[in-house]
Amino acid sequence: MDRLEIALQVLERPPDFGWFGDEDMFETWGLTMSNAINSDDLINESNFDVACMRLEQNFGTAQEQYGPNIEIIGIKHWAVGSLDQIAVRVVKEDSDYCHHIDDRDFKDVDLITEKDLTQEFLEIVDMMEDIEVYPLLDEDHHSELEHYRTVEYIDMEFCNYSDGTLGWAEEVAGFCYDVGLNPWDDHIDIPMVIEALLWAEMADLDNEDVIEFIDENSGVMERIKERKWLDAGQQVLTA
Repeated sequence: MDRLEIALQVLERPPDFGWFGDEDMFETWGLTMSNAINSDDLINESNFDVACMRLEQNFGTAQEQYGPNIEIIGIKHWAVGSLDQIAVRVVKEDSDYCHHIDDRDFKDVDLITEKDLTQEFLEIVDMMEDIEVYPLLDEDHHSELEHYRTVEYIDMEFCNYSDGTLGWAEEVAGFCYDVGLNPWDDHIDIPMVIEALLWAEMADLDNEDVIEFIDENSGVMERIKERKWLDAGQQVLTA
């Protein structure tokens, strides 16, 4: 699909789509990349954040964060809940197409040519095409977001098992990464990891010694008694 075809698709109002904003939407403006609020899709969230940062950097002004041709708007959708979505002016204001709308009060998309498309819209199309080739716009940003969300998850879900030490959730996440555990895996017993790390700290052990420490001290930790270690090329903690 070429850029003009994408533009025409973006300008087409979806069926049964309730829109109560500016009248320019689906005439000269359209909706593009989106991110579902409170979603666990970190790849999409990262790409959306990176896209917004690039648009701000390339088109933002002192008066408008993303410039006059871009807005980040909130939308409620019956199927996916609340969304943040990038709205963009697709067609330049001085195009024959826009003059035709002003004069005749209806749109004739046949008047749109590729030279009429805004730089902002073309930038978004470029990023969407990049994602089709490789799923991440910025690997470093995704890694940082994944780490942040992991620490946040551990801190919120397992705070009752910690000793309250500043940075404890970061330490647990770091240990999991070091020994090849996925903290989001339901089979990983995070409370056991926390308890093991607390015992290891008392024994003045480094993270890499915690696995051996657990084996040696499992008899004194009630939560560990019902667990077992499996060796499948790496140490994996499983319920």
